[in-house]
Amino acid sequence: MSRINTLLKFCLGADESGGYQPIGFEDRLSVTISEASQSEYELLLSVLNMDWELDRWAHASLSEAAQKIEQILAQRYPELEPMVLRALSNRWSYGWH
Repeated sequence: MSRINTLLKFCLGADESGGYQPIGFEDRLSVTISEASQSEYELLLSVLNMDWELDRWAHASLSEAAQKIEQILAQRYPELEPMVLRALSNRWSYGWH
């Protein structure tokens, strides 16, 4: 399943440290979807559309919440590489208030 990691890295604009690039995300998502097989597409949507219940994290610091999100992702999607997990966590934290 390394291909799903490649697709997500591209889609998220992830750098080597697991950074997330929100600028251009929609364009990269369109390209990623066009390249994905049906099973990859379903996994992409599942990962990208997770409901994180943002209010649930209001009491935590951003760092604590991001670490917890990364742990949840790792448990739910063991096929994802640590860098992809970090980029997804950074994507989540980008929208955190």
